[in-house]
Amino acid sequence: NYLVLDDINFEFKKGNAYALKGVSGTGKSTLINILSGIEFPTLGNIYYDKHNINTLKTDIKRKILQESIGLIFQYPYLIKELTVLENVIIKSLILNNKKENIKDYAIELIEKVGIIDKINKYPNELSGGEQQRVSLARALFTKPDFLIADEPTAHLDEKNKILVLNLLIELQQAHHMGLIITSHDEMITKKLPINIELHEKRLFIKQN
Repeated sequence: NYLVLDDINFEFKKGNAYALKGVSGTGKSTLINILSGIEFPTLGNIYYDKHNINTLKTDIKRKILQESIGLIFQYPYLIKELTVLENVIIKSLILNNKKENIKDYAIELIEKVGIIDKINKYPNELSGGEQQRVSLARALFTKPDFLIADEPTAHLDEKNKILVLNLLIELQQAHHMGLIITSHDEMITKKLPINIELHEKRLFIKQN
């Protein structure tokens, strides 16, 4: 087996913003997949809020991770048959959240990300930047402790790249979340206070 990450011991703290960088193949995606519970390490443990995720029952593990971590990817992965509002609410329905105010909260988030005028539009009626904002509102819906974004601006033009990045930072600070963004973009790494570089299977930390 090929070793991607080796002897890593690091604590990501709620309220901090991290840029995760490194050339292709250094393990950035593997690391965030492990942090978000999509993958699990072959050796070692992942702790979340004092819980050893590796030892929890599958349903408890899933509940903790799905409610506590919001994920944003390079592509928004919106459901094309659903409106903006429905795409934001969908995670709550998957988690069987029966709160009566889910629609009101979704509208509030859509307004926060600046696309309230698009609330009844479908994904194919939105620009790339607008679609990524929908994915951001969806990721925020469970009020997560951490927001993990895997190259969220990779397919956006310069204007939308700046808008989405500023919005991520603004919402991270407003909600006191942890924010982890993987990116090759120097503009992003310079804007975030803690830079983590993956090199030769290890983490190297730099404070801006």
